[in-house]
Amino acid sequence: MMCGLLVIAALIIIASPVGMYHAAEHMTANAFESGLNLTLENVRKQPRVHKDCGTNLVVCIVLCFSVLTLIFGDSVLVFLVSWSIGYEMWKNEPKVIWDVILIIGKVSQYLLFTTKPQDKHLMVAIEALTRLEEKELVNER
Repeated sequence: MMCGLLVIAALIIIASPVGMYHAAEHMTANAFESGLNLTLENVRKQPRVHKDCGTNLVVCIVLCFSVLTLIFGDSVLVFLVSWSIGYEMWKNEPKVIWDVILIIGKVSQYLLFTTKPQDKHLMVAIEALTRLEEKELVNER
């Protein structure tokens, strides 16, 4: 059921502009974290996947749920424990399994949850990050 919901969500995201905005957000964040100026040219060159995407959190939860379901069966408690363990894995990035999670997460992001953005989507993401940066500078004073 969980996989079915993810597939439905992916289809909705790919079929709507949400996937383009999601990709534009990742591309802008990648440019910002690389220390580049947030120009359209710089942002266009960035990958549309990001290591801190929530998709990686979902991958952690689904992997934990799959393993725990095999051991304990399907129950609400297994789901809650999977959510807890998956979140901790996502926050702490354990060296043993994190590379595998990133591969699965980035492939999922690329194929299911982002689509190639147009310039208008990139401009919205650039503007949003620029305004966020301005607000943070004001709050630091």
